[in-house]
Amino acid sequence: MLIIELKIRTFISQRGITLSELAGILKYDVGFLHNVLKGKRSMPEAMADNLQKLFQITENDLIGWTIADKYTLNSLKSALAEKELNVKSSTVFTDKINGILRQKGFSRTDLSKIISYSQSALNQIITGKRPLSAVVAEKLSTSLDIPLQEIIGWNLADKYSLESIKTANEEKSRL
Repeated sequence: MLIIELKIRTFISQRGITLSELAGILKYDVGFLHNVLKGKRSMPEAMADNLQKLFQITENDLIGWTIADKYTLNSLKSALAEKELNVKSSTVFTDKINGILRQKGFSRTDLSKIISYSQSALNQIITGKRPLSAVVAEKLSTSLDIPLQEIIGWNLADKYSLESIKTANEEKSRL
């Protein structure tokens, strides 16, 4: 069971309501809510807002539970370590990749050729204008000799707040 599902089911159990009743309160179809809790659908902002109010939880709690379900503990630990060092930075991924390229004497053009990936698309990924795909993360890991979980962690450090990453680490560590 996903962490988000477990948390929400615990909240509704404590309040003596069913998933169907919660769906009604939130004004969503129970099937849709079920798919959100199973990770098959994204949680709409309105649903997240209502869950926060109803169960007195924070946005960081919801985000943390969601990312704990999606990423490995090693990636989350890497993200936490980087975020604690660079709390205000949103360029951890860019800075790390650029530093490694400088160290190895490569340019981004060289890297794009090494991993057989479009230079402009790779630049967009490195600068955070395009999401990092699993395929590109794997290619970067292999070509730069950096653990995949570390690369994913750098990316997470840019995308999420310190509080959300801490929540994710705490929840994932409990499993």
